[in-house]
Amino acid sequence: MRAGDWATAPPEHLHRLRQRIVEHRYQMELMEPVWPKLIKVWLSETQRLRDRLGAHQDLHVLARLTGPHQPLAHWRSRLAAPIAQRQAAHVAAAQRLAGRLFAEKPKAFRDRVAALWKNRVEAPH
Repeated sequence: MRAGDWATAPPEHLHRLRQRIVEHRYQMELMEPVWPKLIKVWLSETQRLRDRLGAHQDLHVLARLTGPHQPLAHWRSRLAAPIAQRQAAHVAAAQRLAGRLFAEKPKAFRDRVAALWKNRVEAPH
């Protein structure tokens, strides 16, 4: 997803992005022994990103429940604007977080992770 597309991205794309963030977080847990302080911060920020995208998805589900012939249809006029505002806030925050986490090009990130792994300090036996 390109930087400018977040605000208009279909909810399904943001949900798939969240799934990829979950996978990335689990993969980065493997790096924790290499640089514990850095990776703990990284994991915390990826979790914040995951939470923002999850909240956006939850609001999408709520908005669907206000559609015609849905259980919350009679609340649509009251809920539509607040839902949209909160979704926009979550997407904007997620975009900022992702911009910091993934500022590097994928190859540069891969090279940095490889260098960290190569230069890890191993515990004495």
